[in-house]
Parts: sequence; C-alpha cells; structure tokens
Amino acid sequence: MLPKKLSIAVAMKDLNSRLDHAKYALQPKYPPFSAHPTINDELPNRIVSGSVIIKANVSRFTETGVEFEDGTRADDIDYVIMATGYIFGFPFLDPSIVEVRDNKVELYKYMFPPDLDHHTLAVIGCFQPLGAIMPISEMQCRAFTKVLKVY
Repeated sequence: MLPKKLSIAVAMKDLNSRLDHAKYALQPKYPPFSAHPTINDELPNRIVSGSVIIKANVSRFTETGVEFEDGTRADDIDYVIMATGYIFGFPFLDPSIVEVRDNKVELYKYMFPPDLDHHTLAVIGCFQPLGAIMPISEMQCRAFTKVLKVY
C-alpha cells in the first residue's frame, strides 16, 4: 500500500540490513521487485569467513590468473563464476508456436501454446513459483498426460 519509491527504499534497507550488497559488489543495477530474486543464506556467511571472495569486473584472463579493472590481480583462483544472466526462449521451436516477448510467453494454464489445433505440445516448468518448482512441474506432467489420452 506504500508508494512505489517508498516501498523500494524500504525493501533496499531491509535487504541490506544483514549484508551490504554494494560493499561486496553484489548490488544489482536495478531496484528490488524488478527481477526474480536469488536467495542464498550461505553466501553471506562464506563471504564473511573469506571462503568466497567477490571481485567485480574482470578485465582479462591471463595464463595463470585474472586481472581486474581496478588493477588488482589474482593468480590463486580455484573457480570463476560468470553471472552473466540468460536469454529466455525456445530457439528450437518456430515462433508461430511459442514466441517469447520481454521474457514473457503466452501459455494456457502456463503450459499449452494457445494457437495449436491439437494440444500435443506442453511447456513444463515455465512459471515462477513461491517454493519448489518440481512438485508443480510434476502436476503439470500429470495434467499433460491426461490431455494426451484424449488424442
């Protein structure tokens, strides 16, 4: 019920109350509620203990390590995680069957392309639940098999 700017400010304060995301180069370039969150209770503990070290903006990889834009180098790296995002889509399907626009797809019951004459194609798991996706995906599979029995 709060104005949008105020609700964003309250959310930012709440999200940063346990861990200053900007300090550890984890602050996204967009405000809260603009994208699906990644929730991880273990990451802040690993950062504080030093078992995970956050470094932003890789300048280049060398033969033995990494150089960063701030001029620092690291040669004793075990892993590099490139959190580059992804593009949501179905490049193996004709766009007339399933078309993604602005990371959204029109699916009847979140699984059936609405313009097909025969519902013999289902997209399973194309939704964002609060909680685990697998039980709901299983329910979608069961519903789809019932539809297939008709054909």
